[in-house]
Amino acid sequence: MQAFDARPQSAKGMDMRCDCVRFLTGIAALAAARFIAALTATKFIAALAATKFIAVLTASKIVGALALAPLALSPPATLAQEFEVPKGSVSFEDTCTLEGVQDGYMQIRDSKTELWVLQIVPETKITVEGEAEPDYLRPGQSIEFVGELNKKGLLAEPIGELDITLTTGKSTLGMFPTDGEDDRPVRSPKPGSYRIKGKLASFKRGELLISIGTRKLNASLADEVKIHVTGDDPHLAQVGDTVKVRAYYYDNSKPIAALGRAGKALAEQIDITLAKPLAASGKKLRQTQRPAKSVRAGS
Repeated sequence: MQAFDARPQSAKGMDMRCDCVRFLTGIAALAAARFIAALTATKFIAALAATKFIAVLTASKIVGALALAPLALSPPATLAQEFEVPKGSVSFEDTCTLEGVQDGYMQIRDSKTELWVLQIVPETKITVEGEAEPDYLRPGQSIEFVGELNKKGLLAEPIGELDITLTTGKSTLGMFPTDGEDDRPVRSPKPGSYRIKGKLASFKRGELLISIGTRKLNASLADEVKIHVTGDDPHLAQVGDTVKVRAYYYDNSKPIAALGRAGKALAEQIDITLAKPLAASGKKLRQTQRPAKSVRAGS
């Protein structure tokens, strides 16, 4: 049986309105709580993402720093190596006579006829100059000469003087003005005199085929041709050649003739003048190469 409510109708309506307000208030509170929770979760996720981003950025900076570190510590590969004078050493300069050459070493006899063994390192500067016989010419050699081109673009006369360059560096090929005012090769040479730099493609019975880039030039040697050689390979030298030396040694490395002991020195500069013209040995010529790195004298 339903209970009888004796209150006035207006009181009953008020209670219903209060209930509705409480219900709506509860819903609003619940929605606000969910919103705050969602907002907090969003902030947490954003913070977490930011933390990961900072970590990744920091790691990237570390990796970048590690990658750059070798570049900062290592010398540039393009820089040429310079000779370092050994500390506490004594300088030695003289005009000597060559006794022999072996990989990394050269034996000489100084102006006092005392024997020395020079150690050659990659930083040692070496020059070789002299003359050569025509049969020393080989394909692949860099050659240079002055020649006169005629209207057909051919050499007007045989070559009377020729330079062979036997160095490890690259040379620029082409036809250059003889006045020396421009060091750039002429693209379209006209009849006239030029300093010609090329690679010897072939040589047979006094006839040469010279490669100048994409162009080939035929030439012939004069009967009394003079051939000059320059290089940087000490193996071009022969026993009896003149050797100008600048080297360094320690007091305990001086030669002692009475004991038959040769002196030991580290060479900075070696200038060799060939006593005899280079000629074909009947063997295939080796490519010019510098000696491998070796331990410095006195170290």
